[in-house]
Amino acid sequence: MAARTEEQQSLTDRRRELVVKLKFQEGLSYSEIKTYLSKMDPPMHVSTVTIMRDVKHIRAHWQKVLRPEKYNGRAEVQIALLRYEHIYEKAMSYIMPDSKPQEVAALLNAASRAVESHMALQQDVGFVDRKLGELVFDPEKAARERIPTGAEIRAIFAAARLDTIEAELVSRGEKRLLYGSTEAPPEHDEHDNEDEMEPE
Repeated sequence: MAARTEEQQSLTDRRRELVVKLKFQEGLSYSEIKTYLSKMDPPMHVSTVTIMRDVKHIRAHWQKVLRPEKYNGRAEVQIALLRYEHIYEKAMSYIMPDSKPQEVAALLNAASRAVESHMALQQDVGFVDRKLGELVFDPEKAARERIPTGAEIRAIFAAARLDTIEAELVSRGEKRLLYGSTEAPPEHDEHDNEDEMEPE
C-alpha cells in the first residue's frame, strides 16, 4: 500500500510539474492542458477539475515559498523569458505555405512583439546594455568618410597627373595592346631581336 502511495505521489508531482509549465509558462487553458496530458506517452488521463486543483495547490505552495526573503528574481525573469521564446516559436510554427496573408501578418506581428518584449525585459533587468546595437551618428566622421560628389571626383582625376602615372606603370607595348597603335612604334632594344634570324 505504501509503495502504491509513493507511486501515486510521484505521478502527481510529475503532473503538477507539467501543469506549471503548460499553465504558467505556455499559457494553456485547462482544457488544452487536459488534451496535452492525454496525448502523452504514456498518457495522463485526468479531468479538468483535477487540473484546476493542481493549479490551486501550486499557487498555495508558491504563497508559502515565494516570500520576500526567499524570492528568486533571476528565476522569475528566466520564466518570463522562456514564455516569450515559447510565444515566438508557436507563432512561427503556425505559419504554413497555405496560410492566408492576414493570418501570416498576425502571426509575424505576435512573433515580433515577443522578440521585442524578450529584449526589453533583458534590458530592464540589466542583462543587456540598452546601447547595444544603437546607431551613433558622428557628423565629423561622416564628413570625412562620405562618398565624394561627381564634381569632386572629376577634380581629383584632373589633379592626379594620370599621364605621368600611366607612363610609369604601363609599358608602350601594353599601351598599343590596350588603346591600339596610336603612336609611332617603339624603338627596338638591342636585345629584342637576339633570337631572330637575319634575312638572307
